[in-house]
Amino acid sequence: MNVQQVEVNQTTADLQVILLFDLAVSGRVAVRRAKELAVGLISRAATGSHVVVMTIEPFAGLHFICQGDAHKDKELLLKSIKKKVKERINNRIVRIEDTSTRTDGTPMLDGREANSDQDFFYRSSGSWYKRKTSAFLKAFKSLYFHLASQQGNKFVYLFSEGISNSIRDSLRGSHAWYDENLKESAGDLGRCGAVLMLINTRGTDLDEDIADSQLSSGMVTGNPASGEESLHILAEESGGKYIEGTKKQLLKRIIHLQQVYYEISFQDPPGFSGSNRDVRVESLRKGVVLVSLRSLEGPKNYRDMGKVEKEILAVNLITNNPLIKRKISYVDITPEKIEKRDWETSYQLKLDHRLKDKKLDLYKVRLTDDHGVREIINVKKKKVETKTGLLRIVFKRDINEDKKIETYFLLVEPVSNSLLLYGINDPH
Repeated sequence: MNVQQVEVNQTTADLQVILLFDLAVSGRVAVRRAKELAVGLISRAATGSHVVVMTIEPFAGLHFICQGDAHKDKELLLKSIKKKVKERINNRIVRIEDTSTRTDGTPMLDGREANSDQDFFYRSSGSWYKRKTSAFLKAFKSLYFHLASQQGNKFVYLFSEGISNSIRDSLRGSHAWYDENLKESAGDLGRCGAVLMLINTRGTDLDEDIADSQLSSGMVTGNPASGEESLHILAEESGGKYIEGTKKQLLKRIIHLQQVYYEISFQDPPGFSGSNRDVRVESLRKGVVLVSLRSLEGPKNYRDMGKVEKEILAVNLITNNPLIKRKISYVDITPEKIEKRDWETSYQLKLDHRLKDKKLDLYKVRLTDDHGVREIINVKKKKVETKTGLLRIVFKRDINEDKKIETYFLLVEPVSNSLLLYGINDPH
């Protein structure tokens, strides 16, 4: 076994810092404080740190915002966080009027309907919150797929208030359902191959908006607006570290935790097979708490990947992510002809004879590129056949679509793992 101590003032070229903002269940104050804290984290990041900014959106789940070097691209990162990490009003206490209206279209208010009607509308509201928070829970599986394809040391900072007690108790049996799904999500977090920090930016103070019923969010276990218990489940089951406090306290603690960390490498024992490794690091010294990753996974072939993993692979190759694992090779392809019209962009390709009469997986990616800060608009996959060796790939353009959107694609022959790429040439 080999142990190496790494200090923050050294160059750590393979250090990836993921800033994950929860916009699905956290209130505006929590998100605003998270953004302020992110500024301090980026400003104090180790030399060579590669920062990835993501959000968890209501109903939509994990969303990529941008990435770049913490120092070279600092201004671009901060600009994207300020502009694209949007604070939302997320009610922490389930209320009938959030999702229910009378037949005349006016909001239904507590205490104005018969008890049976209130019970019905309350259950309907609970179901709506359940659908909304499912995106929060499923986001961690997508994050696992994303990070499993990355190399180097990874730190994930999840900024969240967690799922409130009110939401977890809104339906009969829902508390047990949430606990089960929180533990499953924690398992996905634990398999990310990353050190996890779960940061509750509301801390223990409620001074700014305690009077606002839409935003009040006490941090005392048992308070209906508190999500602390759900965050503790995520932290304990994933091996992560739960942190709360004021902005000043949080920044001090996080920087202290990241001042020095240890890299440990070891060889597998003889006869050990498979590409997955569970990791458990414990201290023999009493009172010492260690934070470490829980799992390691080797790179996969295309055929071994799931649907989401394949889409993430396509995005990483197209955007030329410098931290993607390189077990899968690809060949850049130059279209014979590119035609851009108001209603579509098309690419004419002439494929190698070995790909003639084959069925290929085609990934079409739309993105915007604001001076190197890239935002993925969508990823679409379809099967295509290459009977003649000639292929025309068409991106239809909506009449209201932003003309700054760029189009790229990836072609994969699954049997031979042949990948043809039309993507971003210059790594940012």
